Amino acid sequence: MDMNVKVSTNPIVCYETDTIGMVAEKMKEYEIGFLPVVNKEKKVVGVITDRDLVIRAIANKEKKNCQVKDYMTKHVCAIDKKKSIKEALEMMKKEKVTRLLVTDEKKLVGIVSLFDFLKEDQAKSIFKTLKNMKRKETLIQLEPQVDEFYL
Repeated sequence: MDMNVKVSTNPIVCYETDTIGMVAEKMKEYEIGFLPVVNKEKKVVGVITDRDLVIRAIANKEKKNCQVKDYMTKHVCAIDKKKSIKEALEMMKKEKVTRLLVTDEKKLVGIVSLFDFLKEDQAKSIFKTLKNMKRKETLIQLEPQVDEFYL
């Protein structure tokens, strides 16, 4: 893979017709907070995060049997596996996301997280990207911890 990072392969997915309760259980079981959402043809139609579940569903007192398709994020950010780390970071910055679906000829082959790049000695670029994603008040709170711990 040209990105030269460890990409999570064989990603765990959920179906758009799964319930939010099923998705929450899957996230708990695998200790993850992000799942690609596929339709019955196994084509990616969105993503759902633990935050989506909390903000869009639970906070609105939705039932556990509501379907994922009503709460998922339909805008999917994906990058071809042949792209560079720099291109992945640029896409994350532009789209304001911390994860990208990795594709090979438009087929889902994995997921890469912003934090996967830490292993590639890209810490400064990563935190610069993160700074551009965070709200100003959050940034002020994080800067001392980020500077002392990571830099």
